[in-house]
Amino acid sequence: MTLKPILKIIFHLLQPPHLRSISIQNAVEAAIAAGYRHIDTAYCYANEVGIGKALHAKMQQGIIKRQDMFIVSKVGVEEARCESSFDGF
Repeated sequence: MTLKPILKIIFHLLQPPHLRSISIQNAVEAAIAAGYRHIDTAYCYANEVGIGKALHAKMQQGIIKRQDMFIVSKVGVEEARCESSFDGF
């Protein structure tokens, strides 16, 4: 197995949400095409939509399977209340 470095992409949170999602999706799709399989994200990055669309597109194209990807996410202190942790389920 060839190890790839972890690619860290940071987008300015003041960018309009619809543009942010498109640029994140394009960046993640390009990273997957280049062989990256680790995505590091967090709730405060507000990039879930773009990452989800990129993963869906690459799975539909047959480039990746879900088990190929290693996705790490973090929850900030302000979101760490037990009750709110279950809101995403």
